Amino acid sequence: MNAVNLDRYTENFQPNYYLNYFAKSPELIYVTQSSNGTVSGLMMGKVEGVDDLYHAHVSALSVARQHRRSNIAKLLMAEFESLAERVYDTYFSDLYVRPSNCTAVLLYKTLGYIVYRRVLNYYTNEDAYDMRKSLHRDATKKSMVPLPHPTNPTNADAG
Repeated sequence: MNAVNLDRYTENFQPNYYLNYFAKSPELIYVTQSSNGTVSGLMMGKVEGVDDLYHAHVSALSVARQHRRSNIAKLLMAEFESLAERVYDTYFSDLYVRPSNCTAVLLYKTLGYIVYRRVLNYYTNEDAYDMRKSLHRDATKKSMVPLPHPTNPTNADAG
């Protein structure tokens, strides 16, 4: 999995972080393989929040460099959003991304995500965009009304 997880835009965590996802939400973990059996893409997510903040969160999405621009990320996102709607009936899907990762920001915008808010100092030496996309349950798209002011990481988890 190192081929998909070791680049300058992908956050890496301790093994317990990944094991927690495998234990709590194994159905929200996706791995794609290339024709030679190597891992070409990885996605991990979770469902969290209450009431109209009940949502699906993309915790990690990474595609091996040699497999980028082959629609793997789009396919993983589509599967994740579909499961979030069909099984969990969430209001929206969200994710955090580095503003400097222009390729990823553009990908998410193409998929219908908007920059909901800026989270100050979320990453080491960089802010994050909290990007959101309304799902069918949020018919009025209330979850996609951008916040005008940035927030800090301690307030970001509040919704």
